[in-house]
Amino acid sequence: MNLGKAAIFHLFGIGIFTWLVVASFGWLFEIFARNTLIVVGVPPIQNFWLIEFSLMVVYLGLLITLLRYSRRKILLHFDKTRKILIVLVVTTFLIQLIQFLTTLFVIPILTLDHAEAVQGYYDQLGPVHKITSSLLELFRYFIAALITMNIFAKQEDLTPLIDQQQ
Repeated sequence: MNLGKAAIFHLFGIGIFTWLVVASFGWLFEIFARNTLIVVGVPPIQNFWLIEFSLMVVYLGLLITLLRYSRRKILLHFDKTRKILIVLVVTTFLIQLIQFLTTLFVIPILTLDHAEAVQGYYDQLGPVHKITSSLLELFRYFIAALITMNIFAKQEDLTPLIDQQQ
């Protein structure tokens, strides 16, 4: 298997942008879900744990899906790594645009219309939940690393698949 400089660059970019898609979508999901639960009146502690659990499921589910998809596409169509990279880059920018529009329009409206509920949410949770949230994020990263190593560490003989594409 002979990897050219372009293929190595594409594979590196696929890894980076897969992570960016997952992280960006996770943030977007968290903002929408947390604010929706605040508006409908879910108590802060329940909101916090519901969001953290849901974020774990969405984050890791999306990561597994993208990694398996990327791995299968790369192995079966090694010459198409550039196309996979372009799709991931465009997806990242679209999610970033939605994030920008959310912070520009949705969050200001929420804080005006539901200022007391939003303030009450953060007042009731306090600093302990910020630490807990950070630790849960580190746990998600650890699980993501284990999943990534597991998906790409399979010992199947992949050389014939790649050699057929060359």
